[in-house]
Amino acid sequence: MPLDLRGLNCPLPVLRTRKVLRKLARGDHRIVGCTDPLAVIDIP
Repeated sequence: MPLDLRGLNCPLPVLRTRKVLRKLARGDHRIVGCTDPLAVIDIP
């Protein structure tokens, strides 16, 4: 299930991504959609 963070500005995409990643099991992955240009730096 993709995580839709389009339209949100810093720091919300980073904080919401971190919250979701903490709940994932090892080996799971999540697709993050974001329009904040700084998210490329903040979410490697």
